[in-house]
Amino acid sequence: MKRIKSITEKISRVLESINRYILIFSLAILVVAVVMQVLLRVVFRTSFVPLSDIISYSFPITTFTGAALLFKKADGHIAITFLTDMLNGKIGKILHYICEFFTYVVLIYILLWGVQFAFNGQFQFSPALNIKLIYVFSVVPLFALSGLVFKLEKLLVK
Repeated sequence: MKRIKSITEKISRVLESINRYILIFSLAILVVAVVMQVLLRVVFRTSFVPLSDIISYSFPITTFTGAALLFKKADGHIAITFLTDMLNGKIGKILHYICEFFTYVVLIYILLWGVQFAFNGQFQFSPALNIKLIYVFSVVPLFALSGLVFKLEKLLVK
């Protein structure tokens, strides 16, 4: 069990680093692209089409990597807990475990679907930048894999 915990922690650290770098890079690109697009439209009354692609792709990358990192944080995700807060004792714990189970199920589904989704982007190209969309779509399975590993790490700690 200690070996599994150790391996999970190592994988978790690597995934956390990957997600952090992707998040920092994509957020910086997003901010710069939006500012440039606004300046071009306001000052020069024109737009630069590749910036629209950059904004369209950096936003979901930022969203998915940020969401993955929230799974790493103790209680970083948003939760509606009014029902579980009202239920104390055994029923509250059972409901909590049911919610955790469904979180794993959804992450596994997103991982499986995301791999297929990303590979479908292998033959698609962005209109303005002409880059393969697999690079953009691969953030979906990365999010799901990271979320699963981060949740598994928390489970092994308990």
